[in-house]
Amino acid sequence: MKTVRRKPVDASALSKTINAAQAGRSRRCPGAGFLKTILLRRIGSSAKAGLDTARHLLNRLGGSPVPEEEIGEEAMPARPDDPSPEETQFLRDMVRNLGAVVSGTGMDPKVQVVLHYLRERRWLAENGAIIFSQYRTTAEWVLEALCEAFPDEPVALYAGGAASFVQRGGERRSAARR
Repeated sequence: MKTVRRKPVDASALSKTINAAQAGRSRRCPGAGFLKTILLRRIGSSAKAGLDTARHLLNRLGGSPVPEEEIGEEAMPARPDDPSPEETQFLRDMVRNLGAVVSGTGMDPKVQVVLHYLRERRWLAENGAIIFSQYRTTAEWVLEALCEAFPDEPVALYAGGAASFVQRGGERRSAARR
């Protein structure tokens, strides 16, 4: 198993940056708290989900502030105004910082825990496993790590209809719901 070798993320600095960006935005846009919550939930799910959401927010052109397939139980607020220059810089910083975490060598701590149970606790050999995630981005990120760790085992992702697939190593094939 690979070991995490990432620089620690300064959570208090990240939180201060998010709060500062949200404070300015909330004065002009009532949906700002929603966007902050979405971004924080996705970062909490995985750095990859946070990165994809920050990129989407930064790159959106008149569309939804979050990808449609990633909207969970939260209801979408009215479309927010375009971000201010400070908010745009905040999102660029977020993309840069989360990108460094995602592209760093090593493995996500959540994936390390899953691998611990599958290997050391022998769950894969004795029981198999079903792993749930609220966000598809996180599910695919975990799937990729599992395929790398167990290249001869099939790993399936169910995401509804045509989005479901089974992957073994680097080979992916679609799988219809049964």
